[in-house]
Order: sequence, then C-alpha cells, then structure tokens
Amino acid sequence: LPKASREAVDARLRGAFADPDPDAGLRKAKALAAELERTHPDAAGSLREGLDQMFTVRRLGIDGTLAQTRILQSGGWVIGGLTRQVLRRLGR
Repeated sequence: LPKASREAVDARLRGAFADPDPDAGLRKAKALAAELERTHPDAAGSLREGLDQMFTVRRLGIDGTLAQTRILQSGGWVIGGLTRQVLRRLGR
C-alpha cells in the first residue's frame, strides 16, 4: 500500500479485530479487502490470507500473545504460517 493509505487501512483493520463480535469483525475485514481489491489487489490478497482463521481464534476466546503468533491454523498447531510470513518478508 502507498504510505498515504497505510494508516487509514491499519486503523480499519485494528477496528475489525477489536470488534467484540468476531463475526462482525470478520465482515468488516472482508469489506476492507473488497475495497482494496479494486486499487491494490495484492494487499487485498494478503489481507484475506488467514483472515477466517484469525477470527476463528477470536471466536474461541484466544487472545494476547498466543493469538498474535498466527500459528493457529486449520484447527491445529502448525508453524507453516510463520514460515510463509518470514519467506514473504524475505521476498521469496
């Protein structure tokens, strides 16, 4: 995302994750991804990646550091998400 857009998008995403109703938060995050799809499809795709799992974690009441590690996926404990994040940051 362009620097000018990042703060507003980050604020909306934080608001979605902070929503006390995980279903409403997921709808907000998906709406944001749909808006981004028009002008920044790569950012929209990145946002959608793991979105359902993150809100499943919220529905289960898992929060704090554990929820932020993003190692919860598909109902099991895996490190695949962390590996993908690291590789993405390295540009691979």
